[in-house]
Amino acid sequence: MNILMLSWNCPTTRGGIERLVGDLQQSLIEDGSALRFVTGNGTGNAGEPGVRVCPVPGVPAFLVYAVVAGLRAARRSAPDLIVCSSIVAAPAGAVLGVFLRVPYVVLVHGTEVLYARRRHRRVFDSLIRRAAMLIANSRSTARLLPAAATTVTVVHPGVHAARFCRSTPPRGPHIATVAAVAAGRPVLLSVGRLVRRKGILEFVQRVVPRLVEEFPDLVYLVAGDDPTRSLIHQERPRATIERAIADLGLRSVVRLLGAVSDDELQALYRRADLFVLPCLEMAEDVEGFGIAVLEAAAAGVPTVATRVGGIPEVVCDGVTGLLVAPGDDHGMEAAIRTLLRDVPLRRSFAATAAARVRDEFDWSVAIERYTAALESCLRATRAKDATAT
Repeated sequence: MNILMLSWNCPTTRGGIERLVGDLQQSLIEDGSALRFVTGNGTGNAGEPGVRVCPVPGVPAFLVYAVVAGLRAARRSAPDLIVCSSIVAAPAGAVLGVFLRVPYVVLVHGTEVLYARRRHRRVFDSLIRRAAMLIANSRSTARLLPAAATTVTVVHPGVHAARFCRSTPPRGPHIATVAAVAAGRPVLLSVGRLVRRKGILEFVQRVVPRLVEEFPDLVYLVAGDDPTRSLIHQERPRATIERAIADLGLRSVVRLLGAVSDDELQALYRRADLFVLPCLEMAEDVEGFGIAVLEAAAAGVPTVATRVGGIPEVVCDGVTGLLVAPGDDHGMEAAIRTLLRDVPLRRSFAATAAARVRDEFDWSVAIERYTAALESCLRATRAKDATAT
């Protein structure tokens, strides 16, 4: 396939969608697709073959640039398919689809569906009706789409499993701090932007103090920072979480690490005993999937999480981790206590989680699902065009 990929989310910035976009871009190329890539929101991969980065900040500038760059790319090699990495890039995909007479596909991830329907309902509904296919990251996300949506296919994202189980020495400014703080202590870990739905504040306030009563040497590490580059999330909860840590006397227990490098992230997963994802159930924000859970599993770390959004599609309750109802602080506490006390059970969950990631979610497997979806979209579009003529 000859693919033109449009993405506001630049792979060199931090975040689950950004990591997905970068991995999908590279995996499509490795799988044999010819790919040209137009992105905004970053400059880290400018100059790479087939990559064009919008030089002007802002979504409107990116959309105009994506159309112009896409038309120029098509002169050299006409695409078979346009892939928009999120609904943000879909307007450019729709315009290019008309000019180039090729179908466009949109990846949907969760919260942006709720946001776009609330803020730009008519535009959103038009874009998804005109798209040849919508690829949802989970069944939960697919259920958020309106009934009038075009063909919807669920494809779970992947991870490079080997990246999180390698034994090369980690590097980065946080490594020594983590090693010193966590030495000989049970470690809970959360990874992700500090958005409200992650429930980090409530977990620190309501669960951590009770866990410390039984596990006084417990340490809770949080990798991630305020979502300063997000188009949707305007909250900046880090300062509030830091005040809660100070007010509760938990400075020796809870460490907010901010943004971390890939090497540091791998080291954190290897040091963690449990991965914690205490997401809240919110009407306007949802955890569409949970790539960080897959990363933790690849590193052999079981998860305790809430049963919201796409998380139950990532965590097999009682097999690779434990799930509790959102807002059930006592259930979250009990689940963590169980796995901290029962080392054999924790190790069993860890081994099963790692094997499941290798078998079902490694990019060597995931790219086959994406490619199959894109090829089926292309076949259906060509069959429709043939019938129309």
